[in-house]
Amino acid sequence: MAGFSNANVGDTSPNILGAWCEDGSGVQCNEKDSTCPDGSSYKCQGRGPFFAANDFGAASCYEMARRQYATAKNIYVRRRT
Repeated sequence: MAGFSNANVGDTSPNILGAWCEDGSGVQCNEKDSTCPDGSSYKCQGRGPFFAANDFGAASCYEMARRQYATAKNIYVRRRT
């Protein structure tokens, strides 16, 4: 038997590539206040490993779950041997 828990939602977010301005500027959001060059924050969006896929983030979420599962399984197997 093995248990796996997450500390908070940040552990499950697929947005590992940082936040980017989805306003056509192609720049990362300001780290201090999560804004784009025009001062807006609503255009600031996190990106996952498959952010370009037109699937509402499903591929990125699946990839993050796959990575968590693979790591947890690896730890479990190593502990048993």
